Amino acid sequence: MTMRWFTWCAASITLLAFLAPGRVLAANVYFVDYTFESFPDGSFRDRFSLSRVNADGTGREEVVHDMGPQPQYAGLVVEKGVVYWNGFDNVTRAATTAGVLLGPTSPPNPRVGAEVIGRAIDAAGVHTYFPERNQFNQIDRIVRADFEYGNPVTFVPTRDFEPNLSIALDEPAGKIYWAGSWGGDKAGLVQRANLSDGSHVETLLENFTSDDYTVDLALDLAAGKMYLGNSSLKLIQRANLNGSGLETIVTDTYVFAMALDTTVPEATGVLVVGAGACWALGRRRR
Repeated sequence: MTMRWFTWCAASITLLAFLAPGRVLAANVYFVDYTFESFPDGSFRDRFSLSRVNADGTGREEVVHDMGPQPQYAGLVVEKGVVYWNGFDNVTRAATTAGVLLGPTSPPNPRVGAEVIGRAIDAAGVHTYFPERNQFNQIDRIVRADFEYGNPVTFVPTRDFEPNLSIALDEPAGKIYWAGSWGGDKAGLVQRANLSDGSHVETLLENFTSDDYTVDLALDLAAGKMYLGNSSLKLIQRANLNGSGLETIVTDTYVFAMALDTTVPEATGVLVVGAGACWALGRRRR
């Protein structure tokens, strides 16, 4: 007579996800802040720093203490862990989101190249959109051109803006947004229109105090939010894409430019870890 053994195992399984950049969740808001510094010897200088906050304005921290020469208005871009901007010397500079200055560099792609000079390009790389000035050197229209900024045609006539007009695209919804200001006390304006032909202009926000200071605009399409940087009020504000629910998320910042980083890690692989126990039962065999 012999003994035959049968074994059963019960196991607990743990799944661990490998992470890599890609999936879109809550944004981080990066912005250029201006500080006037004076020194005991009577000298002074303008300093421009790069800071960031969470999407709701919490967790404010300085990323780069001194960005160097003055960045252009409304020309900040975040791409794959690197922040890009153009100075008024027309040199593109960059820093990592960890705060390491990379110095002068070339834009890595047409989107970054367009946005650091205050222009927008569609995802297909076919059309660019940017403000144009009239004979009095005032911005009074948005034009649409080819991917090299050639053959521009008036896309949307606007009222006069100064010193800049910030443009953002919502391609899934077929909309183009713009924001800016001009001389006067309560002068700010945010509008949008159809991206197909510039028709159906809607006013989303107006008459917020901004005089002729910089206004910057960024869209978080996944969250359905727009962000406004207002250097006159020293605020960063957030609203729904239709202009409702306006709220202040950052105060005390002379914001020159602003950009969103909406990329966070996503799962691209799975590691299986098992832990278990086994039991053996025997049956006599004749």
